[in-house]
Amino acid sequence: RPGNLSPASVSAERASTTPPAAAAERGDEATVLAWLDGGGRVDARFEFVFVDGSRASGMTLLMVAMAHGHEGLAEALLQ
Repeated sequence: RPGNLSPASVSAERASTTPPAAAAERGDEATVLAWLDGGGRVDARFEFVFVDGSRASGMTLLMVAMAHGHEGLAEALLQ
């Protein structure tokens, strides 16, 4: 779903099932980095359910952060 990742297009409902992706969606750098420090992989892939019910798999934390305008978190993930 490239080009359709505005914050309004992603359902908040699914965020609670994937804490690292939910943290990236919120721009919560401390939580994302703590997850990575605890053994999480920067290239981990997550599935998202959009408001219309469609799904996108293969979303990385970097993709989620950028889709929601969290440039600081994106820069941290690229380090």
